[in-house]
Amino acid sequence: MLRLSPFPTENTQQIFPLFKPKVLES
Repeated sequence: MLRLSPFPTENTQQIFPLFKPKVLES
């Protein structure tokens, strides 16, 4: 999921914050 190379940096920045909290909680 973190391998979103084709996606623009703006999208990755929005996705990372959403996955980070989930990873920290788990």
